[in-house]
Amino acid sequence: MEENSLLLEIVSITKEILTNSKKLQEDIIKRLDCLEKTVAQNTITFNQRLDGIEANLSKRIDNVEKRLDHIEKDHGKRLENIENTVARIEKEHGEKIQVLFDYFVNQDLKYQKTNIQIQKIQKELDSHDSRIFALEFYKKEKLNSK
Repeated sequence: MEENSLLLEIVSITKEILTNSKKLQEDIIKRLDCLEKTVAQNTITFNQRLDGIEANLSKRIDNVEKRLDHIEKDHGKRLENIENTVARIEKEHGEKIQVLFDYFVNQDLKYQKTNIQIQKIQKELDSHDSRIFALEFYKKEKLNSK
């Protein structure tokens, strides 16, 4: 009889385990269903946020591209203005340098002409000095001979 009682106890415990197991299984399934719904909602929310971020990022990229285009145009205009200014300065300075060079050439020609005239005058002066010396020498000789 003891065996029967032990068997009855085993059957009873097994029934209890199985009943508890079913309850546990049902509780796990309920929790998994709830978790599945939460994950689905979070996925939808995440996707919506991601879409919003992508849209915002797209707007910002467009704004940055517009700014870069504006900066590029502005720098292009500034560079063109600088190039025009440099070209004008080169032209003006080129003209001034040409005027200075022409002046230098004219002054050099005047110097050469003046130098030639001075050399001629120097020769005449040397010639006159020689004549004056000769005349003075001749005069002294004449005076001494009297």
